[in-house]
Amino acid sequence: MEGDLNSMVSEFHNFSYNPIQITLVKEIYRSPYGVIYFARINSDNEPIFVKRYSNETLIGSHLQTFINEVKFTMSISHPFYLPPFGFTYKAPHSILYKTVKGKNLLSYIHDKNDEVNLTGNEKTIIAMGIASGMAYLHSMNVVNGDLKPANIFLDKDDFPKIANFGFIKLSNSQEIPNIPKFEPSAWLAPELYAGFQPTQKADVYSFGIILWELYTGHYPFPNLKSDEFEPHIVDGGERPLIPYETPHTMKKLMELCWNQQPELRPSFKKIYDLFLTKKVSFDDVEDSAIEKVSEIVNQWNEANKPKLKQSSKVVNIPNLFKDMNPKEILGFTQTINENNCITFFNGVKDLLKQDSSKESRSTALFEVLKLISTNSKCLEIFIQSNYIEILPFHTPNLEEISLSILIPILTKHPETLTPNIFKMLELSIQQFPIKVMRLFSVLCNNHLTLSLYGQVVDLLITRSEMFIQGDAALPLIHTLYKLWSIVPAIKEGRTQYILRILCNCLSSSSNDILIAAYSAIEAMHPAVISVDPSILYRHLADHAIRKHTIQLLCITRPEKVSIKFIDALVKETSRTKQAMYAILMLARHHDIAKVFIESSEVWLTESVEVGLKLILLLLQQPENCQKIPELHVTPIFLKTALDGRELEIIDILCCIVRKFQIHPQFVQELANVGFITEYINIGVNSNNEGVHIRVYYLIDFLCRVQYVPEFLNFLPIVIEHLKNVPKMRTYALTYCSVINLNPQGRAALIQNNVQSLISNSQNTP
Repeated sequence: MEGDLNSMVSEFHNFSYNPIQITLVKEIYRSPYGVIYFARINSDNEPIFVKRYSNETLIGSHLQTFINEVKFTMSISHPFYLPPFGFTYKAPHSILYKTVKGKNLLSYIHDKNDEVNLTGNEKTIIAMGIASGMAYLHSMNVVNGDLKPANIFLDKDDFPKIANFGFIKLSNSQEIPNIPKFEPSAWLAPELYAGFQPTQKADVYSFGIILWELYTGHYPFPNLKSDEFEPHIVDGGERPLIPYETPHTMKKLMELCWNQQPELRPSFKKIYDLFLTKKVSFDDVEDSAIEKVSEIVNQWNEANKPKLKQSSKVVNIPNLFKDMNPKEILGFTQTINENNCITFFNGVKDLLKQDSSKESRSTALFEVLKLISTNSKCLEIFIQSNYIEILPFHTPNLEEISLSILIPILTKHPETLTPNIFKMLELSIQQFPIKVMRLFSVLCNNHLTLSLYGQVVDLLITRSEMFIQGDAALPLIHTLYKLWSIVPAIKEGRTQYILRILCNCLSSSSNDILIAAYSAIEAMHPAVISVDPSILYRHLADHAIRKHTIQLLCITRPEKVSIKFIDALVKETSRTKQAMYAILMLARHHDIAKVFIESSEVWLTESVEVGLKLILLLLQQPENCQKIPELHVTPIFLKTALDGRELEIIDILCCIVRKFQIHPQFVQELANVGFITEYINIGVNSNNEGVHIRVYYLIDFLCRVQYVPEFLNFLPIVIEHLKNVPKMRTYALTYCSVINLNPQGRAALIQNNVQSLISNSQNTP
């Protein structure tokens, strides 16, 4: 890995810097990818942007990701991209970018101090520039992953410059990138909340939100906090409100860009063409604005078009790669385009038939991969001419590069997956699980036949252990869940098999895998899951995973749980409301009375409402009623529980009190602390007959144990029921009969002429 870094420093010697040569001036913002600074070069005070990685000492795969990102960043050359300035070759590792003399788009749209209203021309130039720059990036099989107004700068002429401060993912990378956790935001695509890898379609979603900002001049979701984005955007499917007067084509483009289903979102090339042809446009846009962007893009395309070398010399392609002269290979491959690629493919075919070195054949295949990944016309020719047959899938040391060549092919043309290729992929799982999993993920992003979807998911299910043991568990989870969510037939017939695999993944030691598995299981809403209780217990002790375990328990239940697990859930996490609801779920199916009763004082202090529901649930079992004295339920607690609660609480309290073995002193204490008065007042102030019935029940139960004067507070409602509400008279008569048992109560009934009302009600049909 150090050798790769040294090689890169040698290649980009004029762009490599020691961190001590740079002075950080101001932190701009922090992201999952690192910290972005405004800085200056010490020698000439030149201003730059610095993306400094969060992990200052990069090793292993993190260092390789940095090297890959630097190499790609240094190769970027597009009029609407922020130009690279260089990189630091020592820790803390950073990538450097040139600055522009202007604000970022976020400030430009929303800075109220400037009172600047963007014109239709300015909005068009910005939108087309972003679309053109992103189309270029995507043509290189790269994803930005952090496209938002804060990362788009405007130069002195108000042309946009996209800053690649986010994550770069090479679609045909040999390794799975180190993906950080995405911070919730208005621009983050819904699928990224679920742990899916960033795709080009996720960038399109971000552009849709930016387009809405350009059109309206408003912040998207200004009232949502960071932890509220997911339930609103993912679960609720909410999007910014498009103004009524928005032209239909503009409205349609916004909705397509932020479609919940990524595969339905358009490409950036399509978006650029829609603006170019004025099929979509901002109000009052002039042709000159569109032509201005188009001219810049056309000039850049012309300047960067591959030029054929004029030479009478015919290149012998097999010998070219056998000689392994890097300079000559590079010089030749730069001349290949759709006009001469057949000659190149035929030359590679001849090379593969010869007894040449592994290195020469591997180099030739890699050039094929580069060509068909970046030139769609060459890709079409490769497929139409059936060059797939030349790929050496069964030749040692050439299988992996052959599998890599399938990625761009299956991405564009899933129909090329023949039974023979499918069988070959199955045989390759053992040796290349990650690569094969990547291919199946690509396939599932396309519209396949129902039969092919079934074949893929059945293979993933039957070979799941191979993928898991081969470090491909994370993409396996993502792909299985995606198939389950988009294909109804899979949901109907294979849910239990997929759940079993997801539950097996919960034994992983990787937090990324655990979070993905928990999220997928939760989204599938199973009634029950089969998980080793010791695994759940271990996850409760892990602060990074605990919340995911509890969240899952709020919607489903494990087949088996241990007392040790329940004890941990009650005692260690009793101060989160979510944990209490998880316990409530478990209590419906498991005996947790002993553990809960021991901790009831804490529970009833932390969340009265959930605690009461749990007590009520426990009391459904007759044997638990004997344990009521051990609960910390006192008259003062019951009064506290009633204060400011919703009306349904009186139903819970009524049921709980009626389960108690009440003695006269307890009833008197309930009256002394104000519980009976407040309970009855809820009924007096309510027009809900169901509430009145609960009050009747409580008075009837308590009064038979001990009469207290507070029971008379309900007399006005009783009189009203006797006079005017026939269906409530039975309850009113029962109330009068129990109150009449006490001399003081009887006197009150006589004073209010209740006896005559009773006689009249009995004579009324």
